[in-house]
Amino acid sequence: MWGLVLDDLKEPLETHIKNYNAKYPGLLKIIRHQKRQGLTQARISGWEASTADVVAILDAHIEVNTAWAEPILSRIKEDRTVIISPVFDNIRFDDFELLQYSVAADGFDWGLWCLYEPLPAEWYALKDETAPVRSPSIMGILAADRKFLGEIGVLDGGMHIYGGENVELGLRNHGIDFGDVSSRKELRKKLNCKGFDWYIKNIYPNLVFLPNIVGYGTMKNTLKEDICIDQGPVPGNTPIMYPCHAYSPQGSAVINRSTKRCLEIVEDNAVSYRLVMQTCTGQRWNIQHTVKDWGKIKDLEEKTQNSKH
Repeated sequence: MWGLVLDDLKEPLETHIKNYNAKYPGLLKIIRHQKRQGLTQARISGWEASTADVVAILDAHIEVNTAWAEPILSRIKEDRTVIISPVFDNIRFDDFELLQYSVAADGFDWGLWCLYEPLPAEWYALKDETAPVRSPSIMGILAADRKFLGEIGVLDGGMHIYGGENVELGLRNHGIDFGDVSSRKELRKKLNCKGFDWYIKNIYPNLVFLPNIVGYGTMKNTLKEDICIDQGPVPGNTPIMYPCHAYSPQGSAVINRSTKRCLEIVEDNAVSYRLVMQTCTGQRWNIQHTVKDWGKIKDLEEKTQNSKH
């Protein structure tokens, strides 16, 4: 068994590697990117350079202990198509005390933030803490059959930001140029992948389902951007305009599909209008998405017009 260190052109590692290889010859190799390519591509480069039957991809802050690999290798030997995401305990930085982490499944929310899912009752019924748990996602730690990982496309090198590679779903906002994804679509076709709806129903039923809506979020007044649509003091009553506060119910749905009523405006007097929920008269809304992108605000105009029903 030997290890790879992928240097994504961050800080000099030569001295550390030289000293380690002098003490443990032949156990460690280093691969250096000529330019920064991001975490996901660094992991892919490590996989490409590996030659062993099984490859383990670990974050830089991960340490392993004695006999950590044997249980993982045993699972992969039983089934080469499984990808193992082992549980790692926490190590306190100040005194190196080990803090045990409980077994959990790795999941995510609709913002693609990773989270821990509670274990199913069937797992507890086994009364075996070493029993594997089906997990809809992974964290930044995985081990897999090297060839099988290549057969399913490894990771998506087009994802440059940490976190997305754990879920690796083609979820993008409409109107944003997300680049060339033809290779990933071809891979999906080659593997005969099922749709995301199947994934939710069969693999991740715990994920709270979002209905098939046109959009969600807060609706602002373009003439006075500190004013938003609000449900008002009475839930289910006619919507009102209210100072934006970014909390529910301003971020909740305002379209009632069951009654087929639309959110529209009517003349309140000679100079103003008010919002009403009424039988649709054909009014249409132009929706503008405002997306926060790592500290930058992008106003993305979407020409799609909604009939609001």
